[in-house]
Amino acid sequence: EAKIGYVFQNYRESLYPWRTCLGNLMVPLELDGVPRKERKKKVEEFLWKLDMSIREDAYPYELSGGQQQMLAILRALIYEPDLLLLDEPFSSLDFQTTLWMHDKILEVWEKTGVTILFVSHNIHEAVYLADKVVVFSKRPARVVEVIETNLPRPRTYKITETEEFFEVRNRVMELFREEIMDSFLFMELSGF
Repeated sequence: EAKIGYVFQNYRESLYPWRTCLGNLMVPLELDGVPRKERKKKVEEFLWKLDMSIREDAYPYELSGGQQQMLAILRALIYEPDLLLLDEPFSSLDFQTTLWMHDKILEVWEKTGVTILFVSHNIHEAVYLADKVVVFSKRPARVVEVIETNLPRPRTYKITETEEFFEVRNRVMELFREEIMDSFLFMELSGF
């Protein structure tokens, strides 16, 4: 049976405000039946493996938006899911924090190898982070095309300056524009 981790778009509502950072990370372990005495040790081992740290006694409201989002992602990863679903996880973060989170999510992926399904409306972000970009149509949703990025790993932002990156980004943009034009045509013909 596959384990699935999920991070909501609105991470602030997914964290438990009455629990510390450590307490939030322990929730999946509690639900998985890990004995109380082992939970903190498992959290410490997990963070060590990822070379990350948290402010254990801090509450979510004491953290920045990026730190809260990272806490939500770590909580989804702690019980080692086979698949991690991220629903526009950076949409409410500022630009600097988003760039930092891009690097962090790539680090997490490199260290865990977990398959990540990432929903984004940001074409640049999708091409930078993904191995495959799946372009969907408007409702009813259907797959328009799956584009392999074939960009080398490990990734740094230097890759966004390459011809290969621009080719993939432009192809995704072309598909996106075709879908927009199709929907405007539909709206025009149907009297909207």
